[in-house]
Amino acid sequence: MSDSKNLFETEIHDGVLVVIPTSDQISLRQGRLQEQTDTITNTIEQGGVRAVVVDAVNMSYLPSAAISAFIQMWEAALERGGSFVTCNLSDDALQSLIVTRLDTRWPTYDSRDEALAAVSK
Repeated sequence: MSDSKNLFETEIHDGVLVVIPTSDQISLRQGRLQEQTDTITNTIEQGGVRAVVVDAVNMSYLPSAAISAFIQMWEAALERGGSFVTCNLSDDALQSLIVTRLDTRWPTYDSRDEALAAVSK
């Protein structure tokens, strides 16, 4: 997924699906958000994905719509015995996870390299 209409870019590295939100303006395009979230969860459900890394490098905060999309991806990964981690969270984005207590469920790493190393163990 790489055209400018996409809310997420995705990459696969040795069975790890990296999801990169393109901006924190996700909530402005609800219909497109659900469509793209469904595409990502379908990719996870088809098998071959053992972990999901959400790289929030382009997000200064996490709107509730983004958190909802991430929860759907997390649940799809868990159903298949996979893991779900986040990386490159701003202080405000991390605060959103703390408030929702998702920080206790989703390991968070400072960089994508650290996240990929963690899920590759």
